[in-house]
Amino acid sequence: MHVHTRDIFDHVDHSEPNDIANFLKGRLALTGMDEDFTYSSGHFNGRRIRFSSQENLFLNFKTPKDNYPDLYKNESYRFILVLRTIGTEHIDSDFFSELRELKARTNYDFIAFISTRRVTSQVASALKDLNCYIIQIIGGEFRETTGVDHFQIVKGASSDFALMRNLYIDYLVKRLKKLFHMILSERAAPLYDAEYGKDNLATQAAMAFEEDIIEKTVKELRVEKKSRLRIVDVGCGSGRHSFLVRNDATSISSFDISSCMIQEALGKKREIEDTRIRFSVSDFKYETITDEHTFAGEIDLIIASFGMGSFVEDVDRMIQRFFRWLSPGGRLFISFYNRESILNRYEPPWRDTSLSANINIKENTLHVQLPSGQSFQIFCNPYSNEVAQDIEKYLKIEGIYNFPTTVLDAIG
Repeated sequence: MHVHTRDIFDHVDHSEPNDIANFLKGRLALTGMDEDFTYSSGHFNGRRIRFSSQENLFLNFKTPKDNYPDLYKNESYRFILVLRTIGTEHIDSDFFSELRELKARTNYDFIAFISTRRVTSQVASALKDLNCYIIQIIGGEFRETTGVDHFQIVKGASSDFALMRNLYIDYLVKRLKKLFHMILSERAAPLYDAEYGKDNLATQAAMAFEEDIIEKTVKELRVEKKSRLRIVDVGCGSGRHSFLVRNDATSISSFDISSCMIQEALGKKREIEDTRIRFSVSDFKYETITDEHTFAGEIDLIIASFGMGSFVEDVDRMIQRFFRWLSPGGRLFISFYNRESILNRYEPPWRDTSLSANINIKENTLHVQLPSGQSFQIFCNPYSNEVAQDIEKYLKIEGIYNFPTTVLDAIG
């Protein structure tokens, strides 16, 4: 399917936000994603920022406050998706002033804007400081489109218009699944270390299994390198594996998309006063990582654990990036959710299993259950033979382990 980038830009920039909002709500209902939140109302009228819940999405995600009143201040996590695109010329000092006013008045937790223009890393960082995010639609996302999931009819519209609308909604749903992953991490952060997988034996076993392989890999590398290691921990969460390997490292660069997870990690770091680990908030797919300019050919071990590989759609680009980071003989420990796991092959996706997270292969979705019993749907690209082929373009696979995630040990 060939799609002209300019056509997508025109469609996105000239679509009425209320039409997109209604269409997107329909798609979220079709996929069952609207079971994870409730819609709320609201509005804001400023000089730079104007929107209402009629033409945007105001979503409330329930927190486990009822179960953990000491860990959570609010009963819900408030997310706003602004559907009218913004130009980079509008993001100025007045824009940021209004964002601060908006945060004070609406008490939102996270807000996402959409733009068909590139924003600088400085602007993206300033927005991140206010718990805001820019979904940048550059055009390349649609060039390799092979089809549309859940195609919806657009009454009275031409076939070209209907295609553009469905492609755009498909893309927004995909990005929302990834943002929902961040929201899931934000909500789970206060109780993650103490509670996640506590009542799910298979989850506990999978976590222990991956830790054993990481420790084994580190010991082997220490012998080969005859020195302590420089390590990168991708999607580090609250720092579980960073702290596990810290005594074998000269430095560890650890990052996660969730600011709340990083705050948990920093709290633990302060307790042990370890200066070797540097934690930062970064979106691996869409941002340059703090200190990434120093990684090229210098990293002895990359850890992307507990299904991290499945949260990135373009495996080839991800592995190519890791390959550039690795030192000669450096190792990659990467974990994927496994579509061939017996639990995924013989358990329907709506039935609880002994895991805290289960794949819906048809929707490329991972259903995650929090300790409070609440569930969440996030993007998941499970392991397949095609994934292994992408890895082998750049790295030599030393070992593949299935339990029930698929773990690969690869050498640069």
